[in-house]
Amino acid sequence: MNASIVASRMTSTDTMSRRYQRLAGLTNGDLLGRAQDAFDVFVTVDRNLPFQQDVSRFSLAVIVLRARSNRVTHLRALIPQLLAALPVAKRGVVTWLGVEQRA
Repeated sequence: MNASIVASRMTSTDTMSRRYQRLAGLTNGDLLGRAQDAFDVFVTVDRNLPFQQDVSRFSLAVIVLRARSNRVTHLRALIPQLLAALPVAKRGVVTWLGVEQRA
C-alpha cells in the first residue's frame, strides 16, 4: 500500500508513513513503542497486530482498517470513517473500521 497516497487525502490531519519516519523494518512491538512517543493514533491495515501485541501497554490508540483489499482505491473509501474515529479513539484500545471481507 502506498500510505502517502491515502495520507494525502487526509488534509486536516497530520500523517506520516512508516517509511517516511524511517521506522520500516521494526517489529510491531518496537514500532508501537517508538510511535507512542510521537503520535496519538497508529493506523494500520495489519489485522493481526491487535492479536500479536498487547495494545493496552502503549499510550496511543490503534485503528485497524479493514477494506476489501489494501489497494488505495479500497482504502480511500474508509477515509470518512477514519476521520470520524480519530478524535474519539482511545489510547490503549483497538478500533476496527470497515468490514471483514471473506472470500
